[in-house]
Amino acid sequence: MPLGVLPDYSGVVLHESGYQRRNGPWNFPNMLSQFWRLIYDYQAGHQVVLPNKIVPLGPDRIVVVPSHLRFHCQGPEPVPTFWLHFNCCRRPAPTQAIPIELPVEEVDLALMTRVGTLIQQNEDRRLSRRVFGLSVARLQVVLSRSEIEWFEEPPEGLTRAVHQIETCFPAALYNEELARVASMSVPRRGNH
Repeated sequence: MPLGVLPDYSGVVLHESGYQRRNGPWNFPNMLSQFWRLIYDYQAGHQVVLPNKIVPLGPDRIVVVPSHLRFHCQGPEPVPTFWLHFNCCRRPAPTQAIPIELPVEEVDLALMTRVGTLIQQNEDRRLSRRVFGLSVARLQVVLSRSEIEWFEEPPEGLTRAVHQIETCFPAALYNEELARVASMSVPRRGNH
């Protein structure tokens, strides 16, 4: 899906779904992306490096890297890799360890394997709807895992006001209009 699209009721926007049988060498210093990244390596050999943490990738874990986090990708040997690049309308709680490391469950492996198989067969793009649907399902399964701590949802009125700001940018916005959208009032001048 194109950049600039806001998450719908699903809470995610999928930008890329990928699988490579031999992803390597995987050396990219100073990655900084506006996307979240879900990374799964079917074999050990690659790692995500942050200033204070090294996270090995491999068949025992799924790694989810939130957007706007600087990290290094390292790995000299080619390994099979599955990834998703996406945007998410939720934010990890301040107590959530970053990047998010999740143990692989049977449903995870089944969905990733099915998407990877379809991507390999998808040379003429006829299967792209199935790849898209299964990839979004993959995201929903991972993001609903109980191991992930999310920031509490803001009040509905505030969410509507933020949505108004995001969809009307760069148009002029006025406090009165945002207050109306948020079902709030604006204090009159002179009132404290």
